[in-house]
Amino acid sequence: MNEYGFCAAFDGEKVVFGAQRPGYLLKNVEEDEVREWIVVNCSGGPGRTGHVLGAWLVFGRGFSIEDALKAVERAGRDPYEAVRCGNAEEDDLIDILKFAQTLRT
Repeated sequence: MNEYGFCAAFDGEKVVFGAQRPGYLLKNVEEDEVREWIVVNCSGGPGRTGHVLGAWLVFGRGFSIEDALKAVERAGRDPYEAVRCGNAEEDDLIDILKFAQTLRT
């Protein structure tokens, strides 16, 4: 992972990436650099970014919920961080992933 936490949703992903929001922790990111990113982000990059990357893996790549959560963690994200910080409930995370499953059909 680079200095902005920029990395693929899972090992081998070519389309969807996660990162810290541009400028997080006062890091200066040039606008031209940001425009090159195809990226999901929240402030730090691991919490809600992990939710959305997990949903992408379920919907876009056909992962099971369990496999999506594991893949997000292996990629350096923590899909449960927002839960631990009190910004979401675990049920919210699972509901998002279940909804992503319904969109596949």
